Amino acid sequence: MSVPVGQANDSPGGGSDFAGGVASAVISLPACMAYGIIAVAPLGTNFVSAGISAGFYCAIFGGLIAALLGGTPGMITGPKAPLALIFSSVVGFFVATNPLQIVGEAELQVSAMLCGFMVMFLGGLFQVAFGLLRLGSLIKFISYPVIAGFMNGTAVLIAQSQVWSFLGIPRGASVLELGDKFFDIQPLTALVGLITILVMWNSAKWTRKIHGSILGLLAGFAVYHALDQMGLGHRLGATIGKIPFEIPSPSNVIGFVALIPSVSVPGFLQYVVMAAFSIAVLGSIDSLLTSIYCQSQTNQRTNTGRELLAQGMGNMLAACFGGTAGAGSIGASAVSFQAGGRSRRAGAICGLTVLVVFFAFSGVVSMIPRAVLSGILLVISVKLFDSWSTKLFRMLLQRSNRQRAELWQNTLVIMVVMLVTILKGLIIAVGIGVALSIVMFVFAMSKSVVRRVQDGTVARSHKQRDGKRMEWLRENGMRIAVIELEGAIFFGATDHISNTIESVADDGADYIVLDFKRVKELDISSARIIMQNVLRIRNLGKTIVVSYLLAQGPIRQAFEDGGLFDALEEGLCFDDTDAALEYVEEEMLAVHPELSWEQTELAIEDFEVMQGLAADDLVALRGVLERKTFGKGDFVFHQGDTDREMYFLVKGLADIRIGLENAGRTKRVQSFAVGTIFGEMALLDGAPRSANVVAAEMLTCYSLSLRDFERLQVKHPQSAIVFMRNLSRILAGRLRVANLMVRELEEQ
Repeated sequence: MSVPVGQANDSPGGGSDFAGGVASAVISLPACMAYGIIAVAPLGTNFVSAGISAGFYCAIFGGLIAALLGGTPGMITGPKAPLALIFSSVVGFFVATNPLQIVGEAELQVSAMLCGFMVMFLGGLFQVAFGLLRLGSLIKFISYPVIAGFMNGTAVLIAQSQVWSFLGIPRGASVLELGDKFFDIQPLTALVGLITILVMWNSAKWTRKIHGSILGLLAGFAVYHALDQMGLGHRLGATIGKIPFEIPSPSNVIGFVALIPSVSVPGFLQYVVMAAFSIAVLGSIDSLLTSIYCQSQTNQRTNTGRELLAQGMGNMLAACFGGTAGAGSIGASAVSFQAGGRSRRAGAICGLTVLVVFFAFSGVVSMIPRAVLSGILLVISVKLFDSWSTKLFRMLLQRSNRQRAELWQNTLVIMVVMLVTILKGLIIAVGIGVALSIVMFVFAMSKSVVRRVQDGTVARSHKQRDGKRMEWLRENGMRIAVIELEGAIFFGATDHISNTIESVADDGADYIVLDFKRVKELDISSARIIMQNVLRIRNLGKTIVVSYLLAQGPIRQAFEDGGLFDALEEGLCFDDTDAALEYVEEEMLAVHPELSWEQTELAIEDFEVMQGLAADDLVALRGVLERKTFGKGDFVFHQGDTDREMYFLVKGLADIRIGLENAGRTKRVQSFAVGTIFGEMALLDGAPRSANVVAAEMLTCYSLSLRDFERLQVKHPQSAIVFMRNLSRILAGRLRVANLMVRELEEQ
């Protein structure tokens, strides 16, 4: 049931949008500070306070706009680790390349940070375009192994960037330098970080009312300042430091204009565009995943196009005010929901709460030890590592799974994206990840769309014939091939269909049935190629029929546009595969005069159930049979009738139909042709009829009642035994066919 905006569902969490917004703001505070520090890491410790401000502005401005304009009630937007790392990469690249040839180091660093905000702005612009063009569904095609690679690489990058602050030593270029700086480690600083980690990791064991990151921050903060009061401050790492109070303004817009000349530098424009695109892709993925989570929790429909538009506008505004890019956060949204947040107001209240905390308690924030934030980030990095990846690795270690190509493929994709993220950064990794997703999608679409191929010895119509003709069809079943297709058929997948058609034709199939029951999508190019196959096979003197194409829909439309119906001979398109098989079987029987029926009635003595009866007994049996005729559409008997007669079909065709109560209609499950018997179960067990029997055309039968059969047993006991033996053999044959059908259904 949909819930109006601003109203809460009854839930265990209770509360309200206000409580949800405040709760999510509280747990967002550590992320704002930690990810802000990551974003400005290449600029050194002098920019820590600026980085923290950028993290807060992301939650304030980006969170407010995304909440007010977004399409997902209950979503909380804030800074994200991958986006902070991209900001950091852009800043580091600008400092390294110095595209504007800035002389002063301080001015270069300020311009580098401004460049980072400009890329955030462009990333938001890309997201706005995604939303306007409704490209959210395309972003979902980025495969999960690629996303897992991003997550794992990001986790490693965060962890290695925090080792230095955690140990209280100056940041080095690589973790490999730790050995050279071993004696610079500050044990007490590491102790503060370790206590933060232990409290945060085990917080759920003590309470679920306070988020683990808050408990860890408070514990680390308390231990650090307790040690400082004991006179051990000189052995502890630095705190965040003073955060200057400033009224935020969109002054960065003017700075963006000043950076325009830098885009003319060779290679720099490409880097900026790729970085912005990476922000848009990763931010959109996070936001869409969070949107799905919120939809499942609030039971409210979401508008993904509107959500991407709002997220993009939020990131653009945040960049103008000096904030990093943000995205939807499942963790913060979950906390908000548990506290009662159900509407977009919860996200707006979260942003406003962060604003109040930032300006009212900036003095307290400045006293937070960097080792504490490093401890929090180390825990986040561990939890960020994709659990499915580790499960995949464990599965590969099992001998039984080592031959599974899909496992190896997914593992390889994860490792490639993860290593590129670690070694070359997220920006290049996003480009490679998108390319890999496209390759994987094309590969998946080019896989065989042929579900399975069956010959006529297995695939049989539901039409029952006499034993002689059923045996002949069984012996000649290899002349029939049923090709079941499935999935989406695009141009690149039609080779599999063409090769399969040629293969079964070369193997002796004269009649080929193309089953489109499970085909979900088809393009005109594929329809044209299939049409060409039909023409080629027909020129070889063989027949192709198709099933499940009569219903109106995109598949039929593609075939009409592609000209398939013009290529098919009249009457070779059927509602279902059973009807197609029945047609093919009749065509095969028709070319053999000894197997085809004339218009005259079949003699009773020619029935299989009569074989072995003495002449006198046949005369006696004919004497008790009652001749009956039915017009097309007449009921021979109804489902539920209690009469006890069996029928010998001597002319025409009868359909067995069962009632579908929920659908309000009947379904044909079998047909009986000349030379077959039906209704024998009621004769034997006396139970009500289990199905309707309807004359599919003018029908002539002979009926045998239970009373007449009992008289036959008394007067001609030996003939009655022979009759029952023949009847048992017929029923056994039908049971075998039924078992085969059940097995086929189970395998589907």
